Amino acid sequence: MLEKLDGRIYLRNGVAHKIVTRSAVLSYSEMTWRQEIFNTLSDPNVAYMLLMLGILGIFFEISQPGVILPGAIGALALLLAFLGFQTLPVNYVGFLLILLAIILFILEVKVVSYGMLTVGGLIAMTFGSLILVDSPEPYLQISRTVIAATVLVCGSFISLVLYFVVRVQKTRFVSGLEGMIGEHGEAVTALDPRGLVSVHGEYWDARAEETIAAGSEIEIVRSEANLKLLVRAVKAAPEVSTAKEKDYVSD
Repeated sequence: MLEKLDGRIYLRNGVAHKIVTRSAVLSYSEMTWRQEIFNTLSDPNVAYMLLMLGILGIFFEISQPGVILPGAIGALALLLAFLGFQTLPVNYVGFLLILLAIILFILEVKVVSYGMLTVGGLIAMTFGSLILVDSPEPYLQISRTVIAATVLVCGSFISLVLYFVVRVQKTRFVSGLEGMIGEHGEAVTALDPRGLVSVHGEYWDARAEETIAAGSEIEIVRSEANLKLLVRAVKAAPEVSTAKEKDYVSD
């Protein structure tokens, strides 16, 4: 470029000047470490992946409170993503769609929707990702491959977390009053409707919705206030006779 510019004429304030670049000396300047960090974060693909990582970290922390590490990593990733998006033409509608996806994912943990909220969240995340950066320039757009891979990974991770959350919620209690539900015991006194029962060698005040005689086998239905139990009588299974009927033949 310097060789081609050498000898050309240009006008400045109506006066012709000649460009002399044959003896020009090139001077190279390297970016500082801070400029390199900003340059990396301003890449739309890097900023987008940091945003998704932050979303996953915050979602995991909300669904499993007390882990701390995912929440800390998620918050750091979100801050770095926002720093990178400062240099990009961000479409705030796309950002709001991604925010809506986060809300739907969190509601999935609290509300039984049989996966519908998760599906809606993935759709909102996909559309929000596609329009997040509003620029016709290819180098400022998020790669479609990165979007597809990120949405797939997010959907798989969130579905896995939701599976374990639902599994834990359905797990039967094994300690405390809740852990006694379904256990069998014996009515120490008659329950009409209140009385005393024995479960695992311990005496409990209990209530029944039907009259239960003393000595009957009972089953705990649920725990009530003031360390009291709601019980019901265990019906004995009818005996099934396996003996064959005998035929008597009289003369």
